[in-house]
Amino acid sequence: VVESQFNSKGVISPGMSVTHLAAGTRFPGYFEAVVENGGDLDAVNGQGEAPLHILIRARIDIDLKIRRLELLISKGAKLDEFNGLESTPTMLAVQFFGQYAIALKLLEAGASATACRPESNRRLVHAVVREQSTKRASEPKKKATLAKIIQVLEENGESLDEARDDLDRWAKWTQYSAEKRKELMKNEVEARTARLKSQKLEPKSDLK
Repeated sequence: VVESQFNSKGVISPGMSVTHLAAGTRFPGYFEAVVENGGDLDAVNGQGEAPLHILIRARIDIDLKIRRLELLISKGAKLDEFNGLESTPTMLAVQFFGQYAIALKLLEAGASATACRPESNRRLVHAVVREQSTKRASEPKKKATLAKIIQVLEENGESLDEARDDLDRWAKWTQYSAEKRKELMKNEVEARTARLKSQKLEPKSDLK
């Protein structure tokens, strides 16, 4: 585990393990070697990121990225960990330059479509709604993949219309203090939790 940025301007950060570093490298073979020799797949760095988060943010060839993702999945890496920015890997894949194919592969591998932190109602569906307004979301191939993600969300009880209403409402909270916004979100979380329990569902969160 490294303890310094080594003047890397954010490429390396304190808390990174060899697995983190190998996940983001553009050179083939390194990550596979680390994983096959006992690298910690779920190690968390100083920014709350697991190697899977690093992989998704890495500016590397998409085919190489997918092969590494498939390796992490096959080895049992956790798929629903939140990073320091409140994003699961699936959320991050949608948010970070619209990597819909990565997000869909995660969902197909069992990643939660509804995960949220206990103190927040922000979920994948909100990231998808935001993404729909981007230019890349209208590209034919990406549009088709995004439609499959939306189908998974709807099959898991999510509503894009409700998510849009959430985002519009939350945007109006900027006029309030941080303490007030926290209180408002707490009230919404409690209401959602009660609603899910009445439907005999549990809010899905990776936090124990």
